[in-house]
This record gives sequence, structure tokens and C-alpha cells, in this order.
Amino acid sequence: MRINLKYRPSKVRVGFRGPKEVRGLHSSGFEEVIVYNVNDLEGINPEKQAARIGSTVGTKKRIDIEKKANELDVRILNL
Repeated sequence: MRINLKYRPSKVRVGFRGPKEVRGLHSSGFEEVIVYNVNDLEGINPEKQAARIGSTVGTKKRIDIEKKANELDVRILNL
């Protein structure tokens, strides 16, 4: 890889980064906010941010979060 042979993958160099405007955003264009309970949905701006439910949240709480997100028109990235 170090000597840039064609059958090797290319090294990461200057110029491989994305544009400043979209760095750190989800591929849908929304900023991700991790949500662990229903109260975390209150501070989300639905035009710029989307919710991602935390991995440790159980099924019962997930259902409550989904209902509240539908009321607030907040997009959930991992359903």
C-alpha cells in the first residue's frame, strides 16, 4: 500500500474529505440526535434534526417514542 501498487487500495490523502456543509450529517441530510426517552424528543427541530433511538432502549419505550415522534413530525432514522 505504501508504494502505491495498482492492486492495493489507495491511501487516504488530502482531498478525500467531504464538503464542510455536510460533514457529520446523516446521508438523508439531517443531524442525528440520540434519543433514550420520550422527553428527549422535545428539544428536536424537525426541519434540521432527526432522532436515532439508543440501542439500549427496550421495545415498550420504543413504541412510546415512535408515537410521540409521529405527533411532533420528527423523523426516526432506525425503526
